[in-house]
Amino acid sequence: MQTAISTQNRAASNFIPPYPAEEKHPKVLLYVDGSCLKNGSVEAQAGAGVVLMTEDGQRIKLKASYLGALTNQKAEILACAVGLESLTKPCEVQIFSDSKYVVETMNGINRMKSNREFWERLIKACLTHKIEWNWVRGHSGNPFQETADKLSRAAATRKENLEKETLDRLAL
Repeated sequence: MQTAISTQNRAASNFIPPYPAEEKHPKVLLYVDGSCLKNGSVEAQAGAGVVLMTEDGQRIKLKASYLGALTNQKAEILACAVGLESLTKPCEVQIFSDSKYVVETMNGINRMKSNREFWERLIKACLTHKIEWNWVRGHSGNPFQETADKLSRAAATRKENLEKETLDRLAL
């Protein structure tokens, strides 16, 4: 299912044009995961992991971002935003997440009742892309989802973004 996003009540100066359907756009896959160590405590450490790849699998980019003291749900939302924000032009995107919370919300099954500022960041990141949201069972052996999980945990554990050199070593 594709995401339908309302752009009502947006100031003209902040308006980002919607996905231009008449043009041909790259097709990419995003495997994303958010994790939080010590979830719910003041010592929480959250991270986002992203595996971005072309549809043909020929190009792969890894991203691991430290998100600070957030909950697991907020980290899952932001992992999607971080992945989409990595794209430099409009794309046709298939997002794979192990968060039913995020996937069902973005597919219109659930409402965005809480974590409003995080949902707003994700929606803004969606505006220039055509997106298909897919749920994948976590820790079920999907190598790309497992990598996104490891990246999110590594960023949360180290309390820092992983640099390109470290990510390149992980990709080998």
